[in-house]
Amino acid sequence: ALFGYLGGWRKGEIISLRWPDVDRRGRVIQLRAEESKNGHPRTLALEGELLALVERRWAARLITTSAGDPAVTDWVFHRDGQPIVDFRKAWTTACARAGLVRVVQVEGKRVKRIPLKLFHDLRRAAGHERHPRRRARKGSDGHVGAPHPLDARSVLDHERARPPRRHQAHPGVRGGLA
Repeated sequence: ALFGYLGGWRKGEIISLRWPDVDRRGRVIQLRAEESKNGHPRTLALEGELLALVERRWAARLITTSAGDPAVTDWVFHRDGQPIVDFRKAWTTACARAGLVRVVQVEGKRVKRIPLKLFHDLRRAAGHERHPRRRARKGSDGHVGAPHPLDARSVLDHERARPPRRHQAHPGVRGGLA
């Protein structure tokens, strides 16, 4: 979830990420064209929390096989070395921990938790954080400095000059999900 919020990538783009796409020394991640929705490759700068997240994932690439042998997985995000295919249950758990679920009773006793946020909301929040009105960085003296190096269009991979309004105006979802 944190990668989705910080990077603004689509779910499919995140789960397709492999270590050959990550340049830790150059501090960038390359999204391959074949994994991008519109077929264009993208580059994501690694800095701050995103860099720290990638470093934690780097340590997690070392796994133990079912035979007990050590191995290294090629996937940045994986379960026991296998690529993640579906994470709806994990997303529901994260939403529940953040207090963002609706609990409904189904078939008498059975209870179902329904997330109040979509994973895609993280992408919208990333666009909101990079909106031109919010992207100026404040220096240590409190004055507004240069614009943020990553604007919403480049991060979200929109072909239009302005991202759709739904990606700009979202109030953010960080509270507890990241």
